[in-house]
Amino acid sequence: MFPQKFLMRMAQTHQLSADQESVFLLRFGEDREDREVASFLGISEEAYRKRMGEIYRKFDISGKGPGKNNRLLHILQNFLDADTSSQPNYCQIVNLSLTQIPPIYCLGK
Repeated sequence: MFPQKFLMRMAQTHQLSADQESVFLLRFGEDREDREVASFLGISEEAYRKRMGEIYRKFDISGKGPGKNNRLLHILQNFLDADTSSQPNYCQIVNLSLTQIPPIYCLGK
């Protein structure tokens, strides 16, 4: 679903504990269902829900119900989009590193 490296950065930025990070990476990196994550980690579904509640709080998501998951997905997608758009593309790299080459040789345009 989301790239592992990106999720690890998000986990670190939002100061997720090791337990929270495990749940976070499985849920949003491998798109596993709640029961699958709990089973894989050998924890109860209640423990899983508690960890997800802590994750939502660290991402400043409040409320009850399945809407929290959708809000977190939306937040992650926005962060990923911003992260991707800030990465230099091939044209920027060519223009920065080989300034003698006219922009017409830039493959990305």
